[in-house]
Amino acid sequence: PAYAWRAAAALQVREGNISEARELFVRGVSHQLRRLRPGDNAAAEAVVPLVHAWAVCEWKHGAAADARALFRRAELLAPSPCAWVFLWRARFEASCGEAGSHHLARHYYARAVNAAPFDPMIWR
Repeated sequence: PAYAWRAAAALQVREGNISEARELFVRGVSHQLRRLRPGDNAAAEAVVPLVHAWAVCEWKHGAAADARALFRRAELLAPSPCAWVFLWRARFEASCGEAGSHHLARHYYARAVNAAPFDPMIWR
């Protein structure tokens, strides 16, 4: 399952083996996507945290372009608007310091609020 791939990759990240973690993320996401069928929302919801964890790994290790693409991929895989994915994307964009990234951060904070207006995590 996706959780096992995520846990194994997280262990590699904690041990400082980023290339091994990336390999596990690649293998895990490809394995989960091969099993994904149209309309299978449960499978789609299971793969989103795996892609998100990969995006955060890339962000924390300086690969902003890869992180941005992976956050986008997580958004597209989510079967419905996912506030926590939007919130993490907003945090990522706010931390980038690139031209226009603050506008993107505001955009994704707004999407998070629209997706889950009563979620207290968004307002922190």
